[in-house]
Amino acid sequence: MLRNAFRMELTKVYRRWMTWVLLGILAVLVAGLYLALFAVLQAAMADPTGSAETVRALQGMLCWPLSFSRLLGLTGGTGLAGLILVVLAGAVTAQEYTWRTAHLWLSRGLPRAAFLVGKYAVLVVTALLLVLVALLVATPLTAWFTYQVTGSLSLADLDLGELGLSILRTALTILPYLGLTFLVAVLTRSTAAAIAVGLAYTLLVENIVVQLLGLAGGIWADLARYAPGSLAAALMQTNERLVSVELGSGVDVGLPDPWLAAGGIVLYAVVFLGLALWAFRRQNLTG
Repeated sequence: MLRNAFRMELTKVYRRWMTWVLLGILAVLVAGLYLALFAVLQAAMADPTGSAETVRALQGMLCWPLSFSRLLGLTGGTGLAGLILVVLAGAVTAQEYTWRTAHLWLSRGLPRAAFLVGKYAVLVVTALLLVLVALLVATPLTAWFTYQVTGSLSLADLDLGELGLSILRTALTILPYLGLTFLVAVLTRSTAAAIAVGLAYTLLVENIVVQLLGLAGGIWADLARYAPGSLAAALMQTNERLVSVELGSGVDVGLPDPWLAAGGIVLYAVVFLGLALWAFRRQNLTG
């Protein structure tokens, strides 16, 4: 039953024009960002008074092999892919109520749990797809940038096995934000509310409130260390293993252990999904 629900939701989500528009928006944003950064790099390299540190930082973002880990850092939970998935998850979940498609499928005997878990599973697959789209768009661009800057292309220092794991880790960091948006969509049955709460938490709470808690020290700093964004940052640090050269001491020792971070992220995702299931099973959908 769950497999059938997954297939049904997969067809529904990927037949929506909104899904492909958002994927296109992500591709345009990634391409535009990298082209803008390359223009800045060219200007910095042409400026005799420019900062060598700025040039090295831009080259790390735009040139192989460091560009792969830097790209994944831009597409994680609080990055471009996470924000776009919040919009998509809020829309496809809440619209089941306004379009009454949930009522239709449940009236045909589909269990509520299978219906909701199938939809959530498709959104998890979409999180991975968003990361892959960003990587596919950026890879040829960074290849060209690398050739323009260094005159050659080499992946000798790139660990391809770690690249695959890093893609999965990056997609994993999106799940708490997906889960929160999913839960709000079920509770409010409102597309606007789900997207607003998801974006507000991702952009405001994580980037402002959590940072302030960290500065406050004591128990507040401990709480900030285990917020989804802090756990994601700890997990994303392991993406530096993509490159087999020494990157320097950029690890934040204040963040949790990566395995603990991964477990915390999964726990957030499971709790949000569990609450959504609990609420959905008790909703009156006959009206």
